[in-house]
Amino acid sequence: MEVIEAMGIRMSSSEMEWVAAKDAAHGEDHPTLQTLSRQERIQIFLFPWAISLLIGVLSFVASSDSVTWIGLAGSAALAMSPLLFLTGMRKRYVVHMTCAICTFCAMGIAWQTGGILSAQLAWLILLPMMPLRLISIRAGLFWMSVSLMVFAGFGWGLQTGAIAAIEHSAGEYFTWTLLQRVCLCLCMLSLPWYYTKMYQKSMDVLKFQNKLIHQKKQELQRAKNSKKKFISRLSHEMRTPMNAVIGFSHLLQAEAANDANAASVISHIETTSQHLLSIINGIMDYTLLMDGRLKISKEPVDLIPLVQQTFHMFAQRVRSMQIDFVCQLPSEPIPLVVLDGPRLRLILMYMLEHALQRTYQGHVHLTLQLTQQHVLVLLDDSGLGFTEQDMAVFNDRGALQLINAKQDPDASARAGLRMAHALVCLMGGELSASNRSHPLGASIRLSLPLQWEAVKGQHPRLLAEPSSSAQVPSHTAIQVLVVDDNPVNRLLVTQVIRAEWPQAHVLQADNGRKALAMLDTQPFDLVLMDMLMPEMDGIEATRVLRQSVDRINRHIPVLGLTANISTDDHIRCIKAGMNDVFLKPFDKQQLTQRIHSLLEAAGMPTNIA
Repeated sequence: MEVIEAMGIRMSSSEMEWVAAKDAAHGEDHPTLQTLSRQERIQIFLFPWAISLLIGVLSFVASSDSVTWIGLAGSAALAMSPLLFLTGMRKRYVVHMTCAICTFCAMGIAWQTGGILSAQLAWLILLPMMPLRLISIRAGLFWMSVSLMVFAGFGWGLQTGAIAAIEHSAGEYFTWTLLQRVCLCLCMLSLPWYYTKMYQKSMDVLKFQNKLIHQKKQELQRAKNSKKKFISRLSHEMRTPMNAVIGFSHLLQAEAANDANAASVISHIETTSQHLLSIINGIMDYTLLMDGRLKISKEPVDLIPLVQQTFHMFAQRVRSMQIDFVCQLPSEPIPLVVLDGPRLRLILMYMLEHALQRTYQGHVHLTLQLTQQHVLVLLDDSGLGFTEQDMAVFNDRGALQLINAKQDPDASARAGLRMAHALVCLMGGELSASNRSHPLGASIRLSLPLQWEAVKGQHPRLLAEPSSSAQVPSHTAIQVLVVDDNPVNRLLVTQVIRAEWPQAHVLQADNGRKALAMLDTQPFDLVLMDMLMPEMDGIEATRVLRQSVDRINRHIPVLGLTANISTDDHIRCIKAGMNDVFLKPFDKQQLTQRIHSLLEAAGMPTNIA
């Protein structure tokens, strides 16, 4: 017999087959011969045939012809009953039929051999064992009750004289009774051994299945972690080139200020880049949302430009659709509001995408309204109304899984709408939709709580930024080290620094090990350090720099630059000794403000207005 050892448990091939067959049988309402394990098939045939052989042998030594014929008839019936299983009869019916034949055979022989005093009737003690093993506890209890009722009936018959008592010590029944008692004792003694073996085998199978479950759980956890790392890495790799596109477009805007055509082209590049960046952020947000790790970060936002830029992302697409695409904004300027700007941009993109997919003619109007406590966005269109699946997005938390399971053309837009609804809920707002009966169309209402920047005061993330009255002079010859494995990013950061400080001396390194070597040779005023690099990453390089007592640049300001949006990685950067972390793609003005802040904190001379 082939023996298989899996996860520390040795199991035979038949036992492995039994495990597989049990799993298959649990999924069958009507288990057949093919869905049962090898052991169950053996038991279904072995029990009746063994009892049939035993009854047949005992029948030949019986002193009464009637007992012999009853025993032979019962033996033949028991031998034939398992064969009915081959015709497709269900297992429970075969077992119940076998138990019924045994019961009638025992009752017939007991009637002829002394009733309750007959050795044959004692075999009914073993009757519940077969249904208990092959069907259920309930079936075993049923046949135990049948046995007790048979005993009670024969006892009553003996008391009333309906069944004549026979002296079993008589010579004609002595041999037959002795064999009955011996066989019954052997069977009774074999039961504990049999069930102990079955219990041990069941425990081995249970351990085997538990270890399989544990192994599968570990595999799923590894797959989940791999997915997180893949999405994070993918987001990082996509955001890195976007940093160069957006950064150089900002630099070109200043150069092309006097050329209207060039400025228009650069504006289109920047708008498209922001659109693509929002899609990349949406992929990461979706992953974080599914893991329950998505967090909302509020900061001051200039709301009207944000809504305008998001709306104009779809302008090129709408030109070929010949619909009235209008954005209605407050006519008067409004102060900064405190909310999650990137997430609001993403919500608006999902709303507009869903509206444009449903609208083939007519209009799509976006209206921005503000109150003292809320920002309201109304999206009205003349397209197809919301379906039941669309409306479920606003109510059913599991709608996203249902949408992903269907491969219909509207699945992507509907999934985006579900993502928008989840983001709105995290931001403490409300997203609702309604259909119009006449004329055709639908509308979405977005309501988000807000705080005015003038009321709330300076935001914590902006406390470190320099005010307009304190700036490091542009003629200062600052010494800056830019560390990044991507040469395009190094060039972009160098250009941004030299645009603000033309006399700045900027050196470059492509990994942390080279950066440490350069930091040992000359003093610097600032280090801009990428997080992920070959040989030695920025986190390890910063940790080594801060822990080295004899380095001349040990206390130099270090600004981390990374395209990884994971908060955990940002915390690792701060713990390693970085003064701050700045996210790619970055805005030129915000980066220079952050550099001003770090240089001022390090004691660089400033201009006081």
